[in-house]
Amino acid sequence: SETVQARKCYDLCVKFGKPVVVMEPVKGGALAKVPEKVAAILNEAAPGATPASLALRFTGTPENVMMVLSGMSNLEQMQQNIATYDFTGKKILLVEDNLMNREIATEILAEEGFVIDTAENGAVAVDKIKDSTPGQYDLILMDVQMPVMDGYEATAAIRALPDSELANITIVAMTANAFDEDRQAALKAGMNAHIAKPVDVKLLKKTLSELLN
Repeated sequence: SETVQARKCYDLCVKFGKPVVVMEPVKGGALAKVPEKVAAILNEAAPGATPASLALRFTGTPENVMMVLSGMSNLEQMQQNIATYDFTGKKILLVEDNLMNREIATEILAEEGFVIDTAENGAVAVDKIKDSTPGQYDLILMDVQMPVMDGYEATAAIRALPDSELANITIVAMTANAFDEDRQAALKAGMNAHIAKPVDVKLLKKTLSELLN
């Protein structure tokens, strides 16, 4: 139902820091009435939710979202302000110990065209990279705080692999630690970039595009 979809979208917005709702396609023209419908759907699905800005989904499932920036009034303006990326067939190893976080991130990344494999901690990730062939993965999204082996330890182990192609795979840290010293710690550990949680999907796509191209 629309309410169930909105509830799922609301959960996504809490996780990724972006308000997200499911709506019917808008046939061009002004979006002046959109906020009223959004508020009604969100209020039914999650009473009291009052997003300051809106994100609209126009094609049926909640994961592939389009961000509506402040001040935009119509679909054409919105589309002109959203960068598009082609990640079709790019292979990511997603390393995340939280099952719900893995599932949400997998859905969003798959919607963008990525082929996703997952690992629940750093030790599993190291084993998967060690047993892989060069090119099997294009990039690793690595959570930092995990049981068994954390992201820093896993990165160090991967960088120490005897196969240089495997050892030099691109690794992006994803962590709730968002200060500059945390970014510096990730880079010092051998990671190529740092993305703070909750994840800004637009920034994530921009970062991945820059690293993969």
